[in-house]
Amino acid sequence: SFFIGHTESIRGILVGVLISIWGLRLAWYIHTRNRGKTEDYRYAKWRQEWEKWFYIRSYVQVYLLQGFFLYLIILPVLIINKKDVGSPFNYLDILGVAVWIFGFLFEVMGDAQLAKFIKNPDNKGKIIQSGL
Repeated sequence: SFFIGHTESIRGILVGVLISIWGLRLAWYIHTRNRGKTEDYRYAKWRQEWEKWFYIRSYVQVYLLQGFFLYLIILPVLIINKKDVGSPFNYLDILGVAVWIFGFLFEVMGDAQLAKFIKNPDNKGKIIQSGL
């Protein structure tokens, strides 16, 4: 949406950079967490439970549902890249960046706490109950 929108927008560039940073960090985290592992146990369980309906139900419940939520989440970015034509950078933009920084750090720290929890063999089969 950035390249087909108004690329001269500082706000559009900022939003694009912040989303790219977040997306690359998340992709790297998921890649390193799942590298060398077999299929997620939840999907394997669904394959058994749903039997012949697995592909249809997976398409609807996993892909279409995630696509719907992705669209809702990305809608503000689409609007910024389509409608933002030279409106001045203001305090709401600064507040937005501050919220992004807080959320990004919250996610990074939460992932680090979860990774540390999972590495501890005493926590096998348990759910993390402390930290962020």
